[in-house]
Amino acid sequence: MTIIEFIGPPGSGKSTLITQLLQESEAIQQPSGEQYFLNNADNVFVLAYKLAPTMFTSPLKSLIESHYRRKYLHRFVKTNPNFFTTCSSHATNTSRPEYFIKLFLEGIERRELAYTGVSDEGMVVLDENLCHYGAHMMTEYQSNPTFLDVEEVFTSFTSPDILVHVNPPSDVGIKRQRQRGEIHSFVNHVPKEYRTPVKAQERFSEMCELVAKNVNSKVIKIKNTGSIEKTVSRIIGELD
Repeated sequence: MTIIEFIGPPGSGKSTLITQLLQESEAIQQPSGEQYFLNNADNVFVLAYKLAPTMFTSPLKSLIESHYRRKYLHRFVKTNPNFFTTCSSHATNTSRPEYFIKLFLEGIERRELAYTGVSDEGMVVLDENLCHYGAHMMTEYQSNPTFLDVEEVFTSFTSPDILVHVNPPSDVGIKRQRQRGEIHSFVNHVPKEYRTPVKAQERFSEMCELVAKNVNSKVIKIKNTGSIEKTVSRIIGELD
């Protein structure tokens, strides 16, 4: 199995690229509790689920997703008891540690679901996961961290096989955020000297750069300033 994670500051276009990537490549999936259920449950339950009216399957889908996410989170915690201690201790260097602990929990749920629910030959893509959350946490550190300062966070989990580092110029990222109607709230939580959209965006980009240079992953670095189709075509070409 190949795990692909996207990393990049707000407005870099990660989600847009992933949506297009999934449309253009049938070989790539996103982790889903529903898909895991359909692939592994007894045929009678799968058939009943497929035939049930939407009014029943919609709430069931949420329950199935929650069930599998929590199941594999608990399994990860049992086998990696130091992960959350490590992440929690570093999160206290930010102004909102609970926020980052929640992000890491959600990241582990999706990552473990990917490892479990995709075949050995498959490829799975993760938008904003553990590498991205680590870079985000470093951005909000109330100091100026080096990678060595946070290395134990990144060694507490397996690096993705491929890290797609999306890094357009800061003004492009800010423009895209404004087109969506707001500047990302992280600007309010960085150290005071970075609390302008440009400085905050540049700091986030620098932290992503640090992570991309130091994790044990193949890195595909793109600016994402051209057409979505060309950028996705390049990513697919480097995945083959």
